[in-house]
Amino acid sequence: MKSKTGKKRTSVFMILPLYLFTIVFVACPLIYVLILSFTPQEGGFAFTLENYRRILEPVYLDTFIQSFQLAVTSTLIICVLGYPFGYFMARLPKEKKEKAMLFLMLAFLGEFPDPSLRVDYHSSEKGNTELYPGKTGNHR
Repeated sequence: MKSKTGKKRTSVFMILPLYLFTIVFVACPLIYVLILSFTPQEGGFAFTLENYRRILEPVYLDTFIQSFQLAVTSTLIICVLGYPFGYFMARLPKEKKEKAMLFLMLAFLGEFPDPSLRVDYHSSEKGNTELYPGKTGNHR
């Protein structure tokens, strides 16, 4: 029979890969970007706040405001559509809930992968490879 300490050790070892993945692929890049934000654009490792002062320039400030407005708008739309749909799905009987979840997942798979990201290899005969055939008119 396993003791409680044996179970705790097993569960620590099971969660360890998730922690390592999070540290390597989330925390380390975020720390790197934070460090880069305090260095000059020319390179080097001098400490500067110039990058944070530049956010008040009109082009960066307008971009920041538009990004914030887009984030708020999309959040509100998701809340208005998502919460009632989630409530509706939670109230369904189990059989209908599974079908509703299937239809919801199928809606997300409809255009995957995005055809605008395909490479048009047929145009390579003409000497160019179009990355976005939908925008250039070379699509079939």
